[in-house]
Amino acid sequence: MYGGGAIAGLINFIQKDPQPERELLFMTNLTSAGGIDLNGYYGKRNERMGFTLFASGHKQRPYDPNNDQFTDIPEFRRLNLNPRLFLYLPDESRITFGVNTTFEERNGGFIPLIRNEANPESNYLERNQTTRISTQLQADKPLGEGQRLYLKNTVTAFDRAIELPNHRFAGVQWSSFSEIGYVRESEKTDWLFGLNAWTDRFNERPQSGQRTVRDYNLPVFGAFIQNTWDLSKAWSLESGLRGDYQPDYGAFALPRLALLWKINPSTSSRIGGGLGYKLPTIFLQESEEVAFQNVLPINTESIKAERSMGLNWDINYRGHIGEELSFSINQMFFYTRLNSPLVLNADSLTTGTLAYENAMGNIDTKGFETNLKFGLEPFKLFLMYSYIDGQRHYNQLENELPLTARHRVGTVLMYEVEDKWRVGLEGYYTGPQRLSSGEKTRDYWITGFMVERIWERFNLFLNFENFLDTRITRWQPVYSGSIQQPEFSRELYAPTEGRIINGGIKIKL
Repeated sequence: MYGGGAIAGLINFIQKDPQPERELLFMTNLTSAGGIDLNGYYGKRNERMGFTLFASGHKQRPYDPNNDQFTDIPEFRRLNLNPRLFLYLPDESRITFGVNTTFEERNGGFIPLIRNEANPESNYLERNQTTRISTQLQADKPLGEGQRLYLKNTVTAFDRAIELPNHRFAGVQWSSFSEIGYVRESEKTDWLFGLNAWTDRFNERPQSGQRTVRDYNLPVFGAFIQNTWDLSKAWSLESGLRGDYQPDYGAFALPRLALLWKINPSTSSRIGGGLGYKLPTIFLQESEEVAFQNVLPINTESIKAERSMGLNWDINYRGHIGEELSFSINQMFFYTRLNSPLVLNADSLTTGTLAYENAMGNIDTKGFETNLKFGLEPFKLFLMYSYIDGQRHYNQLENELPLTARHRVGTVLMYEVEDKWRVGLEGYYTGPQRLSSGEKTRDYWITGFMVERIWERFNLFLNFENFLDTRITRWQPVYSGSIQQPEFSRELYAPTEGRIINGGIKIKL
């Protein structure tokens, strides 16, 4: 989202700030799958100080809609706490500090075993225990005449343990991000200069008899410059250059360029692109699927960072058809290319270990996405279609990227009366995909319906998610082998949990 991976731009997160009038919100949600969610939010500020607190608790019973006695939704208990303090200084400077914590215990596998029933037929049980604690600090200081200085910092500790029959993986991942920047804004051009540092360190807790420890330490140091230049009323140029250095993998130059054309008050077009990279670690999908069992550490002497490039072009129009029907369209085209992707060594299946290496070649993805919006009060209709052509070109492979549907369609119809009713009907189509074996999957639809009644102090809502009960277990089992020794190696290309109905209440005090 930011830094070496942000090849096509940045994602801007909008946070909820405290207001002078106190906010106290509660939400309770119950699901037909045996889940319960409790959320609460408090926010209040005065002239010099503000405070927010978000807290949530979640509990889920083991859920098995296809009655094969294995969980499609695991049993879990999770607690989240997120307090944040805001300081508003006399010179209009602002300091924000927050802590985000998550504590979770998750149990999946054979349901009679999870429920501690007597004499279960299988001993397959997967336990996940995670603790995540993250701090966020941000400070902004105006310097006058459109200038300001800012500081950002976050530090995260992620402690994780996975237990399977005859296997355990555990460790702590420490990561941090720090950035200091100077912003200068003027009528025609804006400048941003900055320095930043990332750290990513993993310390594994080795188990009895374990020969290899997968510890790593990946610090990154960088500098960047960005500029937005209004060439005229119709044209605007955004440019940027980031330089990163990592002691094991070298230096990276990351240019980014975008050109915006405001054709008229209703129509605009933007074309842009940039370069990116990703440092190699063992935390990839293939490793996750086997709970890191027999996964070898990354060899920093023979493996290099993945490098990428991306291009995108979009056209936007917003106007009316007649006097009452509003209409907008966003048409986007994109292309991305990943060079030297990290893949499993060809000998992994025969040696019984998972070793990663850089493939000789690339993965490229191209396509387009169309978004339409129609509005005729009190109705709104959203239509989406995307075409994605992902191809692997490496190690004698010339085929489609697995589990990537070429065709996707989405449609949402909303009926909304402000501060009274909100009703929605949605449907999403996913076209056929290719598995790693080359087998072609079937296509499917997922549909949903929601209704919410709004009053001044509370809301009632009801949601029918996937009410046609689309799930992969209607077409095939999700594991092979016996119930005593199941193997969950089949690729999942569709949902497993099926139809879920949930409802609850939101309260404002």
